[in-house]
Amino acid sequence: MENGESMKANEAQDRLKDITDKIEYLTSTHFAYLNEVNEGGCIPSPSEICGYMDLNQGILKELRTFYTELEPLLFPSKKALV
Repeated sequence: MENGESMKANEAQDRLKDITDKIEYLTSTHFAYLNEVNEGGCIPSPSEICGYMDLNQGILKELRTFYTELEPLLFPSKKALV
């Protein structure tokens, strides 16, 4: 039983690391994008605004996934809230 629980914990840890890495990538891309727009000193084009919104949506999606997968590990006796 302990071996199975250990495997689940390792799988969960690996999955959460993957999600964290993706959030870090999206966040760094987001800030690089903002710096690029700010350095240009001009109003972003519609396509730039769409790119910015897509980055935000990607970050939010990964945060929701992160929370959904993390919650059962933190609160095993509760049902998922998300």
